[in-house]
Amino acid sequence: MSEQMIERNIHGAIVREWPLIEPQGPNLPMQVCSPAQGLVALFAIKQITESDVNTTIAAITDPVLRYTSQIAFARATEWRRDSVSIQQLSALLGLTESDLDALFEFAAKVTV
Repeated sequence: MSEQMIERNIHGAIVREWPLIEPQGPNLPMQVCSPAQGLVALFAIKQITESDVNTTIAAITDPVLRYTSQIAFARATEWRRDSVSIQQLSALLGLTESDLDALFEFAAKVTV
């Protein structure tokens, strides 16, 4: 199967998508969680609150990226470890790849 990027123009914004590749193997960290699980894990691991995330998003200078991040954060029904939005937001929050692994691992154990 070809793993090529798909590029679309949506109302003047270029949106790039890649096919989702599910990780294989028993020792890989959890890859998906609910936003509630993610927020609890984010606070437990890094003491970052929902308000901190909103402040970080509000500081994004590119209007398309800021709006995309706002929608991804406020409207997502799940957080995917490999999503571009999660990757960008985690970088802005100063999270490392190890932090993300720990966040999703912790989130998998959260019941809300």
